[in-house]
Amino acid sequence: MKNAFAVCLLIALAGSSLLQGQMNWVCATESASFGERYGHVSVAFDGKMWIVGSHDVWCSTDGVNWSCTVDSAPWPLRAEHSVLVFDNKMWLIGGYRVCPETVVVYTDVWCSTNGADWVLVTDSASWGEGQMGHTSAVFDNKMWLIGGGFTTDVWCSADGADWVLVTDSASWVPRIHHVSAVFDNKMWLIGGADGEGLPLNDVWCSTDGIVWTCAVDSAQWEKRWSAPSVVFDNKMWLMCGQGWNDSGWVGYTDVWCSTDGIVWTCAVDSTPWAERYGFSAVVFNGRVWIIGGRHHSQNMKDVWRTTDAFISEEQIPITLSSVAQSTLYSVSEISELVISQPSVLFDMTGRQINVNQIRLGIYFLGNRKIVVLR
Repeated sequence: MKNAFAVCLLIALAGSSLLQGQMNWVCATESASFGERYGHVSVAFDGKMWIVGSHDVWCSTDGVNWSCTVDSAPWPLRAEHSVLVFDNKMWLIGGYRVCPETVVVYTDVWCSTNGADWVLVTDSASWGEGQMGHTSAVFDNKMWLIGGGFTTDVWCSADGADWVLVTDSASWVPRIHHVSAVFDNKMWLIGGADGEGLPLNDVWCSTDGIVWTCAVDSAQWEKRWSAPSVVFDNKMWLMCGQGWNDSGWVGYTDVWCSTDGIVWTCAVDSTPWAERYGFSAVVFNGRVWIIGGRHHSQNMKDVWRTTDAFISEEQIPITLSSVAQSTLYSVSEISELVISQPSVLFDMTGRQINVNQIRLGIYFLGNRKIVVLR
């Protein structure tokens, strides 16, 4: 029975749009309760998606129903901060606030184990006020802060309090509003805006944060900044963002992916949602989700997700041997498990599944794979 199910699963996977390098999208909600916003950050943590905004925190298990865990955060109002998941905590790093007479750049770091209670780790990180529009990543058991403030600085920390300057002269040009990713055992820096405010489309990578190699100095996509990136389906993905042409600023509606950072393929040339920038993107329950953002002068409050779950060898078994090695559940066993878990159960297409709808198949419960074979 196991082998027969595996064969059927392999046949199903062969037709999966995600395995063919495409992305199909559906709107989860057009009017989320977190309200219109941009410049926020999203992460997956503790079986939920999280929005860490300028002064509030929200979470959801399905992208439709959102709960506010903090409506007035202990940190000052800000945007363009970064948020990481590291050491079983969420971390908020830096950001800035545009005031009538000046721009305030924050050097604080906060962490939380539950999204409701936030602890100030430091209010004066050693990277200082020069890191406006930075990006960050988790790599080699450390948190990394990369660029920002039109610098070429790279910093790292194992505890969020003590930060070490790895280099102040990385090979890429100074920039802000770029994105970073961790992929193929490397850190990646993608796009952004240079010191003159013009968008970029170069891609760089590093294994140590010191030596950076240019993967491509002019990628196939148009130059852009504020374009979120995720790692998904064994690829790096870059979505939408804002750029510049002869008519002025322009918003993009395309989605690109790459397996090596050099060659980029257009997976979607026109997304079903309106052009935007400053939105957040997160991988959760085997799908990519995009949240909010800014369309021209309008802040958005919609949530979109891919319609197909990504199937990886780590998430679910896709070979005869991996099925044989998996922990199997019966329908009654998985029903009891779902009842005892706070997370929502999804099938491979992203539908939320009730206990009485469980059949033989593949499911996602939080970040766990669930295989029902008997």
